[in-house]
Amino acid sequence: MQRCCQRDALDTGMDQLMRSAQIADLQQKVLDADNEGRIKQRWDSITTIVEAKSALKILMAEVVASKAANAKLESELKQEKANLLDMQKILCDERKLMSAMDMEHQSQLVEMEQRHQEKVLYLLGQLQSNPVAQEN
Repeated sequence: MQRCCQRDALDTGMDQLMRSAQIADLQQKVLDADNEGRIKQRWDSITTIVEAKSALKILMAEVVASKAANAKLESELKQEKANLLDMQKILCDERKLMSAMDMEHQSQLVEMEQRHQEKVLYLLGQLQSNPVAQEN
């Protein structure tokens, strides 16, 4: 019984969330349509050359500002790409260095293992020869 009530509550909550999302979507569409209508109305309200000239000046200023912002962003992007390439080169160099160090470490381990084995064999040989010498 309790599960049924919980399921109903969840279903109701989901329905409300869906309605809220639909309402928000419709509101955004209304705002977009309203903005388009206002822009069209502004253009339709331009009746003189002076108004057209003023509107074109404003539009040109916006275009110039947009172009400047675009150029700045492209410059930043170019710089970031260069930084990325530098970092990738550094990473590659560090990986090579790490690989070389790892190989050297492995070589040292093998060498130490061999010395250790030689010492163990020498000591075993000494142990085997000492009891014979003590008996004589």
